[in-house]
Amino acid sequence: SGEVVTGKIFVFPFSKGSSTGSRSLLEGIRAGTAPAGIINIKVDPILALGSILGGEFYGKTVPVVTLSEDDFYSIADGDHLVIEPDGTVRRMNE
Repeated sequence: SGEVVTGKIFVFPFSKGSSTGSRSLLEGIRAGTAPAGIINIKVDPILALGSILGGEFYGKTVPVVTLSEDDFYSIADGDHLVIEPDGTVRRMNE
């Protein structure tokens, strides 16, 4: 949609597609253009695979976490989010 997600938390409910999702994330990790993290409602093993392979091939991963629908839909455009090492999502809106 024309937005740059490099270095940002990419928030979308779920992915739709095939194994190209993991390849695209892996390429973003390699090129340094990957998002800082991904937040979904539903677990996508294909997307998570891209992050796992990024760790194996390039020593870099992108955290992929899920939230409940209520928590997910409480995120507003422009919120400053942090994904903690334990997977907790924290808002930094101050």
